[in-house]
Parts: sequence; C-alpha cells; structure tokens
Amino acid sequence: MVDVQHNALAATQLHESFHYAQTSDPGAVGAGKYWLETNSEPYVLYRRNAGDTDWVRVGLENMSVALHPPYQTASAVATNLAATTFSAVSDPNYRWMGNLLRLTKVRIQGRIGGSLVAATKLRIQYHTGVDPAVATGDGGWTELATTAGSHTVNVMFYSAEIAVPSGARINNCLIRVGLYDGDGAADPTITTCILNLYP
Repeated sequence: MVDVQHNALAATQLHESFHYAQTSDPGAVGAGKYWLETNSEPYVLYRRNAGDTDWVRVGLENMSVALHPPYQTASAVATNLAATTFSAVSDPNYRWMGNLLRLTKVRIQGRIGGSLVAATKLRIQYHTGVDPAVATGDGGWTELATTAGSHTVNVMFYSAEIAVPSGARINNCLIRVGLYDGDGAADPTITTCILNLYP
C-alpha cells in the first residue's frame, strides 16, 4: 500500500475520493487512479486498469436493449430482399439512443419471420449525429454488428460475441436494426431483436 502523507495533498484531493473530475479522458495517468466523468448526469466513475491502458467503469453491468421486443408486432416486410442489401424495416419505430462509451462487446438475440434464405441476417447500424429523428435514408449510418446468417424461420437465435466498433463507443449513440442480404425473392421480417452489451 502506498503511504500518502496528508501534507502532500492539495485542494480537492483533500475532499474527493477520485483523482480526476472532468469531461474528457485524462489518458494514461497511472494504474489505480480514479476518474469521475462529468459529461452529463448521472456522472460515471472509472478506475484505471493495472496496465494503465484503459478505464474500467466502476460497477458497470451488462446492458440489454430491446430494439424489437418479442411481444411486438412483426416489422414491415423486406419484400424481395436482394443480395447484399440492407432494409431498415423496423425504422424509425425501433431505435434506441444511449451511452456505449465503455461497452466493448455485443451479442444479438433475434428471430426472423416471413420467408428467408441462408444469407439473410440481422444487422445493427449506428449513427453518431445525436439526432434520434435522423431520416432513414440519410447518410451516416454505419454497421455496428451483423449476425452470421443461416437462421431458421421463426426460431430464436443468439449470435456470437461481436466487438463494438470504436466509432460507436460514444455517449448518445443512435442504433437501429434491419435485415441484410437475400436472394431477391424471399420476404423476411423481424420478430425479435435484443442487444446484450457489456464491457
């Protein structure tokens, strides 16, 4: 244990149990240091990891986001979904905006109805424009995660772990779900999409 002398402390160090209280990342400041992120309330507390390479949120738990709850009416149909085509069939009704700043991994629980082929997948997209009403066709939507495909119609599945892209790891990240890839004939629809995000 480090022996810290009271006469070596100054100002807020005498009153606060963390080392940094600020909106921006203090960077590599030493293992075990605390940073209170004050971007927006409620504030978030982080501790610097042992290798001094990243901040670990204190008390962070997994987060589940139901973009399309299983009890909800099925999404619009992606009629004749073509190969390598994205169809935002749930948009704009099933969007979510939140803080993904320290969430690094995601798994997708989903179910696809209608008709589909092996190539058909669920794709999650994100937008960093902090406007929850951004138009469906507007630019700026980027892939966050896509399931592997080969799903069975009307059968629930759970994807492998997928890394959250660094560009999506922000506060006020807007996300949506759609269908991706087909054969130009099948008409899939989304009946469930739940994201499990974790550090």
